[in-house]
Amino acid sequence: NPKQQRQEGHTPNIVQRKLTKSPRMVRGSDEKLFVLFGVVLFLSALTEGHLKIRESIDRGHANHGWLNTFHSFSFADYYAPKFNGFRSLRVLNEDFIAEGQGFPTHPHSNYEIFSYVAKGAIAHKDSMGNKEICKRGDVQFTSAGTGIMHSEFSERGHGNTHILQIWVKPSIMNLKPSYSTLTVTDEQKLNVLAPIITPDGTGETIKINQQFSFFASILERDHTIEHKLLGADPRHTGAYLHVVMNDPDNRSPSQVLINDELVVSSGDAVFIEGEHTISIKSL
Repeated sequence: NPKQQRQEGHTPNIVQRKLTKSPRMVRGSDEKLFVLFGVVLFLSALTEGHLKIRESIDRGHANHGWLNTFHSFSFADYYAPKFNGFRSLRVLNEDFIAEGQGFPTHPHSNYEIFSYVAKGAIAHKDSMGNKEICKRGDVQFTSAGTGIMHSEFSERGHGNTHILQIWVKPSIMNLKPSYSTLTVTDEQKLNVLAPIITPDGTGETIKINQQFSFFASILERDHTIEHKLLGADPRHTGAYLHVVMNDPDNRSPSQVLINDELVVSSGDAVFIEGEHTISIKSL
């Protein structure tokens, strides 16, 4: 049943791509690179360690005029049986929303839903009484639980908005709904993996009801960062790395090198399993 399959996460079966040559990109000296990095912890049997790419061009895509959206996993009218999610990560949509346009009031339940604002501003309003404007660097997080209603619009006066909309399946169903926000500045993300969402809400991070962590980084050219995956057994830990697009047409893609073997560009993502350490270098 395709409709039922869209609601169930499956580990994708993806063709592996190895590095053959590291291409050189010409970029402005002040340009920086966004990297979003989600670590998903889930106890299950895995195959040997691999880096597997999900190229941007292979994502689902729909341009509605007011919304230019790219789907990493099955969503709405886009159905890809091999890409119904990755462990508890169910949805990652990269949305470019025209100024003043957006998503009217609609329901959600039993998902952990958050938006990362890369550009512009999102006006959020929900049935819990929350009403605010989230700008670049802000993350707004909703634990939908038993059910909420909310709306999101690209706020006027801030130009078009670029967000990543991410859904994670919670470990416990029918929780009491809640809402949180967090601001992580460009400086706080510069050349580090800044923790934003964690299972226990460590430090100033947002707590999520799942063994899932979310990091963000802005990398300067030729800079490398490393991250050690949690857990003694790498078979129990997976990571999903997504390189954010610079613009909806991806006219000047940035690139990163993963573990000295795989080059990925803006809009691409990497499924990482069976690895102890991940290195990310901006090219």
